[in-house]
Amino acid sequence: MDNKYSRRASIISGGYFLKNLIDEMSTYANQIKNSKNTTFIYPKFSIYSAHDETLFGILSLLRVSNPSSHPVFASNMIFELWKKDNGCDDYNVRIISNGKSINSIEDSFNSTNSDIDSSSFSAYKKKINSLTKIGITEECFGKFNI
Repeated sequence: MDNKYSRRASIISGGYFLKNLIDEMSTYANQIKNSKNTTFIYPKFSIYSAHDETLFGILSLLRVSNPSSHPVFASNMIFELWKKDNGCDDYNVRIISNGKSINSIEDSFNSTNSDIDSSSFSAYKKKINSLTKIGITEECFGKFNI
């Protein structure tokens, strides 16, 4: 990931999926916070399908410690949104790749919650939004500065 063009390819291949996923999680969390009933716009469970290049882009953007090879055939990734049990409206995100919880978005986002290996949802949101602040059309066809 030292090459700026690799970073750009990762943003294009996986970043905008992550942006949509984070936006969906944000909307769901806000609905829980603001709703007194159980009618939600977004479901509690979503399934997406992707090719290995997209998964590799996602893993690269999340700075997984060893994304040195392409994801194996029939790989899977699970993104979980956990509400913290602290009386506040705080959430954690846990990412599981092929059955293993992965360390992601650099070491500074390590979990303080011993029950699950996760990171602050607000930290994920901030990082993903900073990576995808340029629109996809501009990203693909405009000038890109890293």
